Amino acid sequence: MSQQNTANERRAQPRSSPQRWQTALTAIAPNKILIRGYPLDEMMGRLGFAEAVYLLLMGELPTPAIGRMLNAVLVSSIDHGVTPPSTLAARNVATSGAPLKDCVAAGILAFGPHHGGDIESCMRFLDSGLTLVRGGKTLMQAAEAIVQECVTQREVPPGFGHRFHTRDPRAARLFQMALELELEGEHVRLIRVAERALDAHK
Repeated sequence: MSQQNTANERRAQPRSSPQRWQTALTAIAPNKILIRGYPLDEMMGRLGFAEAVYLLLMGELPTPAIGRMLNAVLVSSIDHGVTPPSTLAARNVATSGAPLKDCVAAGILAFGPHHGGDIESCMRFLDSGLTLVRGGKTLMQAAEAIVQECVTQREVPPGFGHRFHTRDPRAARLFQMALELELEGEHVRLIRVAERALDAHK
């Protein structure tokens, strides 16, 4: 028997359960689609996009307050003008006559540590401070320590500062909403204290 025939027979055989890809996100059967256990057709028209994403990521439906907050985060990101690197990359590729999908891919590939990637860097920055808090330091002591480390290295703490805005109205509104909706967690509390610690170095 040739290797080709053997390969064809192997592909034709149904996979046993352990060999199939497993996921807790979805379950699909004839005429039935579940997202984290919820019927997708029942979610449609009842959940907003942000709430559905939260369900996918967290495995539970968000509270109304969290849903409002997530929607605000999505809205805050819809306008970045025509000057950011990702926009310029997409537009430059478009001038070559490339299809839309290639232009979008070029824009996505332009994201990096200095454009778009600051969100992850900021989370790592705050997590390092919260590690100090869990080790016994106060929020202020932890904030001063992580800010001092950046100042010593002559770096701006990730998540702070903007090349155009002196006070980013989007961030201000999101912080205000977190307070109004009683969603201020430890990361938000730390970043507020870190802002004061950074101001002390100016």
